Amino acid sequence: GNKRLLFEISKEESIDIDTYQDWWIAENLLKKQTIVFRTDGDNKIGLGHVYRCIKLANQMIFNHNIFFLMNETKKLGIEKIKECNYSAITFKNEDDLFKKLEKINPTIIINDILDTDKEYILKLKHRGYFIVNFEDLGEGSKFADIIINALYENSYPPKNHYYGYKYVCLRDEFYIFPTKKIKKKVKEILITFGGTDSNNLTLKSIKAVEKLDLKNTSLTVILGLGYHPKKELYNYVNSLKEKGFKINLKENVRMMAKYMYNADIVVTSNGRSIYEVASIGTPCISISQNERETRHLFVHNSRCVMYLGMAYNVSEDDIASAIKELMRNYELRKEMSEKILKFDLKNGRKRVLRLIFDKYNEWRENESES
Repeated sequence: GNKRLLFEISKEESIDIDTYQDWWIAENLLKKQTIVFRTDGDNKIGLGHVYRCIKLANQMIFNHNIFFLMNETKKLGIEKIKECNYSAITFKNEDDLFKKLEKINPTIIINDILDTDKEYILKLKHRGYFIVNFEDLGEGSKFADIIINALYENSYPPKNHYYGYKYVCLRDEFYIFPTKKIKKKVKEILITFGGTDSNNLTLKSIKAVEKLDLKNTSLTVILGLGYHPKKELYNYVNSLKEKGFKINLKENVRMMAKYMYNADIVVTSNGRSIYEVASIGTPCISISQNERETRHLFVHNSRCVMYLGMAYNVSEDDIASAIKELMRNYELRKEMSEKILKFDLKNGRKRVLRLIFDKYNEWRENESES
């Protein structure tokens, strides 16, 4: 008839296929997903969750549409996202969060916010999203499509739960350093406890170094974002410097891998930093900051980390004794390094990405059949 209608279609939908290259482009556009990373970071919880999402997003950005959805009160995490050239969509409360999700209309949601509740996950599922959760031990974990808990080990995991070091996502900086070579003499010790260091293990570890009178050994101390007794620590460190100790205090470090690689011994907590040290191969002393960290069993299963236990049970003398043993035993340090490098942590990110998209494709096929 005389009635003519025009329908505007998107650039992706309007590809004219004339060549094999056009066909390849069209095929990849069909595979393109809209992915939302739901994560946060502040002085209290640190930036570990944000960093992991950035690592994964960097691998996805060329093939998928990426969005970060963040609580507007967690400014530190938002700033870090922007530093990495991503934009953050913020929300005020849960109602606002779901309004933003409706507008974005994602196919995949990746939650990296620790424990989730049942109501939140069921709301997501009701809207038809494929849900991936990291380090979730909450009630919501029973209803997500994939749970990835790299920090925990489980020989008999529930369905769709993936545990252990094989799924560790290292930051990009940890891929650029060569294999660690263990020196016969310890010249540098690194102390780093990240976050708030609620038990002030930083101070306790420095006091252990003082007890050993290690004036000929360089000590680098890296403070976490939420470390509060800075003034007292700086005053104490300055007093040690006057006595001849070589101590370098650092904050807001951008290349942690460099310090872990240069150190001969690392003293740290039993969180994600353990895997970072392990990927480089530096001999390590580890202390759990809280009950949650005691459930991170890599230090036990790997048998190549000197684990001292829970913070409230660890004294300055315990730390001093561990440092002394590693300093005088070159063969032990060499053995620890060789064993820990066999765990192939640097392929963890590939395994996580493959798992997410393989399971998503399975889920989509099942949804289309039902």
